[in-house]
Amino acid sequence: MRKLQGGIFAVLRDWSVIITQVERIYQDGCSTGQIRCTPRNPAYMPFELTLGEDARIIGRVAQRITRYL
Repeated sequence: MRKLQGGIFAVLRDWSVIITQVERIYQDGCSTGQIRCTPRNPAYMPFELTLGEDARIIGRVAQRITRYL
């Protein structure tokens, strides 16, 4: 498994794509295979997922494009 550094990632969960802040969870210095997803919207609570079972990382978000009308 590749080393995952924290950042904004696209995560596939239950056939839905979530864009969220992701951090790998470590216990005793070793990776647990779990990630903590922290939404940028404070109305939503952080949650944890197990990679491979619950979710899959699609890729890192590289750019944000905003369109103003």
